[in-house]
Amino acid sequence: MTSLLATTDRISEVLPKDQATGLRDLKARTQAPWRGGFPAETTCESRCRVLVVSSGKGGVGKSHYALNMAVAMAELGQRVLLLDAAEGISHLDLLCGLHSYWNLEHAASGARSIADVLLKGPANIQLLTGARILLHAAQIPAALRPSFCEQLAALEALHDTIVVDAGTAVFPAAIPFFEAADRVDLITSTESTSIANTYAVIKHLSSRSRPSTGVLISPCDDEQLADAIHERLSRTTRTFLECGIEKLGYLANDGQIAKAVRSKIPFVLNRDSPASAQIRRFARSWIARSFSRRQSFFRLLLSEIAEIAINHSHTATTSQP
Repeated sequence: MTSLLATTDRISEVLPKDQATGLRDLKARTQAPWRGGFPAETTCESRCRVLVVSSGKGGVGKSHYALNMAVAMAELGQRVLLLDAAEGISHLDLLCGLHSYWNLEHAASGARSIADVLLKGPANIQLLTGARILLHAAQIPAALRPSFCEQLAALEALHDTIVVDAGTAVFPAAIPFFEAADRVDLITSTESTSIANTYAVIKHLSSRSRPSTGVLISPCDDEQLADAIHERLSRTTRTFLECGIEKLGYLANDGQIAKAVRSKIPFVLNRDSPASAQIRRFARSWIARSFSRRQSFFRLLLSEIAEIAINHSHTATTSQP
């Protein structure tokens, strides 16, 4: 496996100076004592905040929202890591004019380091594709887990916000991402099936120790319609689930979005776009918000996955005659 030390010259071109220096320091910590795959020093709380984006139905623009939120935050001074954890082929890189054969799955297998597969996106966001492998930690060779976890811990320490495109919410696969988030933003269209699926996701989250959950209507050109959908969802969740949702608003059906897809440039970079103004407002709201202290995102995520695997194994064992 290519060592991080050997790749730092190239990584310094990808990361801002302070982040590149942080990755160089990884090599010096390879002998740190381990606890559950993570170095003992990562038991401390993380200052990095995590926004997970998902939906109950495909085709509602969640990937565009995740990408443009990440870019907008970065333009406001945040150090942002964007994870493409959607099921199937990664495409966030294509949306911003990038492409790389190597992704996080290759880092997990030892073929590359995380530094090797990290992409530099618009506004200096850092992009990792293939992040769905984090939900399949059992596939990572045991001998490689300590190094892989250490690289994840160091990467988290170099960022202020992690934005996760979790794809369409398919349970139980997406649960660990949701439970490790500070907030889950659910994207729904104005279609009744999309709204119903969004409610189903909220219902599932309400049965667990869920994070803050926000709902965004996209695309929508009618503010009154968006308000009505929010009110209906809010009333239903309060009545039947005894929980609340956060009203994020709506994203305009802006023609600049389609142009941005064709040009492979995030629409938030177009200051004349109504949707750009909305995304920048959402990003400012996120940055201004205070969250309670939390564990390391990657530690919490992999702990959730390990617990699910243990419970599944226990269930399978006890169900045998």
